[in-house]
Amino acid sequence: MTSTPIGNLFYTYVLNLLLSEQLGLNVGVPDKVLADTASAFDEIRQLGRQAGPVDPSAIAPFLGYYEGGYSLVRDGRDLQLRISSRVMPLEVMPDGRYVMSGGLMVGVPVKLAIESDGVPHVEIVGLETIRRTTG
Repeated sequence: MTSTPIGNLFYTYVLNLLLSEQLGLNVGVPDKVLADTASAFDEIRQLGRQAGPVDPSAIAPFLGYYEGGYSLVRDGRDLQLRISSRVMPLEVMPDGRYVMSGGLMVGVPVKLAIESDGVPHVEIVGLETIRRTTG
């Protein structure tokens, strides 16, 4: 899966295009960023083909409010990680793991687990782990 969110690829492309075209720095990097973007979109298409429906009983113990203003909610059939006005839809993969399927972090894995003290947590892999504060 892609480790670079699509939004980051866009900003990287624009920055390197300016550096390349205006200052003669990072020559060739914009083309590499475009290739990386095409690869990331291919991975997104693969995610979409593999994603399955979320099992309501499997996610029920994790729904609620989390540290840092996050919440994990079910909206109809959809599972969403929210913070402020940002909504990050989650899809379940055939192996049971979750990935973000929208927003700037498409493809980023998300792990749901129960800690040894019984408190659920959400790990946004590579970024942060947040504990549930209330159900």
